[in-house]
Amino acid sequence: MIRALHRLTLLAFLVVPAFGQELALLAGGLRSEEAGDLTYAWQVAYRHPLRPKLGVSFAWTNEGHLPHHHRDGCSIQLWYCLAGWDSDFSLAAGLGPYRYYDTRPGLEASYRNQHGVGAMASLQGLYSPKGSRWSLLGQAFTVRIQGSVDTVGLQFGLSHRFGKSVASARQAPPRSGVIPRNHLGIFAGRTILNSLSSEAAEAWGIEYRRALSSHWALGVAYANEGDPVLMRRDGLSLQAWLGGSPAAGPIYLGVGVGPHLARISLRESSGGAVDDFNRIGLRVSMGIGYCVAPDWMIRANWHRTFSSYDRDTDMFVAGIGYLW
Repeated sequence: MIRALHRLTLLAFLVVPAFGQELALLAGGLRSEEAGDLTYAWQVAYRHPLRPKLGVSFAWTNEGHLPHHHRDGCSIQLWYCLAGWDSDFSLAAGLGPYRYYDTRPGLEASYRNQHGVGAMASLQGLYSPKGSRWSLLGQAFTVRIQGSVDTVGLQFGLSHRFGKSVASARQAPPRSGVIPRNHLGIFAGRTILNSLSSEAAEAWGIEYRRALSSHWALGVAYANEGDPVLMRRDGLSLQAWLGGSPAAGPIYLGVGVGPHLARISLRESSGGAVDDFNRIGLRVSMGIGYCVAPDWMIRANWHRTFSSYDRDTDMFVAGIGYLW
């Protein structure tokens, strides 16, 4: 059931053109259903409408720090407006697969990164004043994972629609313009290892992106993730990007996914070298950019790199890009 739902929602996300761009940020609390433990939760969501009353979203949810679980993950949800589509207040329900990444204690002082697929269901109340691009959100959600902890959460936050007002987005949106065909960017920031101690290091990278259409692009990037105590890793990634067009306004949002070929050096907690090897993993990214001139853009990206050897990382970088 979960696999079938995952395939259907992923297909819907891939075939829809990204007409409207909306970014939402929510924060709140979360409780485990089995033990009743409480922690924080936050979410960043990129979404756009498919047609009246129907939409799709890509979201990253951090489920905080429950005992023996440091879990977060990405979800693709189909949304349906239950009430209030033409009014300032509306109610919508979302459902889709949840790809989770759970850092759990291992033997002695070690840890392990567990991966899997569950399901997420959400109920969202939205207040969107007519003529405004800002909306107030209240959201209840639940995460169901077979063989792991089930959670329920409550969050509040804001969303902003770029390029057009929320009210005008309730009609079929027009296609945006064509983005520049080439984009070369350089970035620097921090890598955070998904361990129980969250070791960090400096990171940098360079990326070339080629537009295939006004909404799709293909990017190749090199990134050096530094040396966060237990690991040194650098490598190349090839990603497909779905996003809006800078030609429609100065703000650009995008979501990217693709394989990551890495060169890795693992270490024990004592600092001694253990193994050097190459491995192909997966990288998921979210980015936001602002055009400061017709040919120049400043950007900020988040990258999650998934591994099969307990070295998942988050990389937060910012930089500048040249468009032509």
